[in-house]
Amino acid sequence: APLPLWFLSLICRTLGALIPMVLPKRQALLMDNLRLAFPEESEGSLRRTAAISRARTIEIGLFSFVFPLLSERKLKSWFSTSEPMGNAIDEEGEDAVLLLVPHLCLTEAFCCLPLLAPSSKKISAIFRPLKNARFDEWLRRGRERFGMTTLSRAKGLKQAARFLKSGEVCGMLFDQNAGYAGTRMKFLGRECSCTTLPDIFAKRFQPKIVLAYPRRTGFWQAVLECECLAIDPQKESVAEHAHAWLEGKLRGDKEFRTNWL
Repeated sequence: APLPLWFLSLICRTLGALIPMVLPKRQALLMDNLRLAFPEESEGSLRRTAAISRARTIEIGLFSFVFPLLSERKLKSWFSTSEPMGNAIDEEGEDAVLLLVPHLCLTEAFCCLPLLAPSSKKISAIFRPLKNARFDEWLRRGRERFGMTTLSRAKGLKQAARFLKSGEVCGMLFDQNAGYAGTRMKFLGRECSCTTLPDIFAKRFQPKIVLAYPRRTGFWQAVLECECLAIDPQKESVAEHAHAWLEGKLRGDKEFRTNWL
């Protein structure tokens, strides 16, 4: 926690460079995914993307475990919210808010929302619990230190529904493999399995749907941004629109692409 950011950045880049040797199967999967998703890119460009992505995977992992020890002063100097992000979670007259967040480097910074953009609404987020109970408790301690309520993906879905029913804010990662229980759709040219939760929550509670993401500005530094998704969840799929938005970001913004984990 007290180390300078440049030194921590060097550590992350060094560990990221070791992944191909230590975890060759992960490296092969990463390169295979990039080649299939972005066939127009050169091999050198894809390898640079992979190298940055590996380092930023280490970066977010390191931040998650150091988060409980970081001071409010540091966090306020590293992270901020855009005006639309602040309005999205505290706009008068609005009902519940469903924050859909892609799995990017520094998504953990959204746990600072109550600190960075105080709101009259209570904020909760669905997380996948870790198998190691000690590590899971340590992460929960950091995530909840400013007032966010963490909900277990295994047992907290009823609590998430209560938050939305009460007109509060609930956030979730929407772009992770949902296995056999998920809905199938095309993404980056291939079939994938996506969670049905955004559609279930949107149809039942009619919340404002907000696509939120950290725009990384430096090592452990970001601006929390958002775009509202204006669709009728009774007639259109929230998950499909969210993934179409994400695919557009990944294809059109190389910096966004390197931050996607």
